[in-house]
Amino acid sequence: MQALLESALAAKERAQLEAIDAARRQASEDTAYAQARLDERLQAQGREHAASLHAQVRVHEGELQRMRELHAATVGARERAFEAQLGEVSSLHKAQLEAYSKIEEQGGRRMVKVAVLVASCRPPRAPQAASEGPGRPSAPVRSDPPPPVPLRGRVPGARPPRPRRHFRCV
Repeated sequence: MQALLESALAAKERAQLEAIDAARRQASEDTAYAQARLDERLQAQGREHAASLHAQVRVHEGELQRMRELHAATVGARERAFEAQLGEVSSLHKAQLEAYSKIEEQGGRRMVKVAVLVASCRPPRAPQAASEGPGRPSAPVRSDPPPPVPLRGRVPGARPPRPRRHFRCV
């Protein structure tokens, strides 16, 4: 009977060892499967991330290209507007020169107002003497000194100004 008990105990230990080995094998297979799935997920995430970055770069490049085109169009429009403005100013200048040449041909008699305005901007000159000739400077003209300005802008003998009332908001 003892041999029978020993053989039963040995069989039981073998069964336990086989169960432990089977559990270890199953755990290692599960771990390997989980690791493989994790690697697959990481690779898929990496591919998605790379595709996303590539798409963003394409969108950014497209936006940059559109901005460059817009900038080039704006610069071209500004240059065309400037050229048109220069053409307008040039034609206006030519017309003014033609008008001035016609006025000079006619002797400038019709420009009395302009002559008066120009003369009023310059200091008065004394009439030239015949001996001075046309190209020599004339003698300086003295004008009367300006009337004295009363102190503080008041006329002597005038009423003093009324005191002002100042209100202050509180």
